[in-house]
Amino acid sequence: MKTITENRQRFLDRLAGHFSIEDMRLIEYAYDLSKEAHRTHVRDSGERYFEHPREGALIIIDELKLYDRDLIIAFLLHDTGEDSPIFGNRNVSYKLFRETLLFRTKLLFGNRVASILLRLTKPSIDRVIFNSKDAVKRFYLSGIRKSADAIIGKMVDRLHNLRTLSECSKDKVLSQIKETEEVYIPIFSSVTGEKQKYADMLLSKIFAELQTLKASL
Repeated sequence: MKTITENRQRFLDRLAGHFSIEDMRLIEYAYDLSKEAHRTHVRDSGERYFEHPREGALIIIDELKLYDRDLIIAFLLHDTGEDSPIFGNRNVSYKLFRETLLFRTKLLFGNRVASILLRLTKPSIDRVIFNSKDAVKRFYLSGIRKSADAIIGKMVDRLHNLRTLSECSKDKVLSQIKETEEVYIPIFSSVTGEKQKYADMLLSKIFAELQTLKASL
């Protein structure tokens, strides 16, 4: 298990000079919400789950030099909808979950964060709108495709997941490689406009991780 060298203060120190006091407080709040939402969760490696959203946020800040308040907040929170009831009960109808998540997130962080977070949250099989995993996945991918912000968030998510597969089984590694190449690379390659340079940077890093993983098998 990796030794944790990051902490809350070092994370916040990175943001000093790039954001207003109000924005800093919002990012700090998202950090604390994410940490609390994932308090009892662990990853396959045995480390606490919170390291994933924090390390992903650090990719945005340290590697992309992208000081985007809403994207940082959305990534810190991107798994809370699936893993906690903070933004609603995902096991009820998707319509009700969507309404609750949007209401709560808009109230706390604004419309853009709410939109990104919703797109990065995979619905559950509610037997009302979604009756199968395939239906859930089609809807989830369709939502991500429609937003450059969501694509960037998903790229960061996938990059960090690829970097942390060393404790996983060979079957899982192969599955992640296959899904990345066949499902996500076409979506990741579709970003244009102001976010394209960040997508290109992330895509290069993802390709490098894929090559490293293949060489290790």
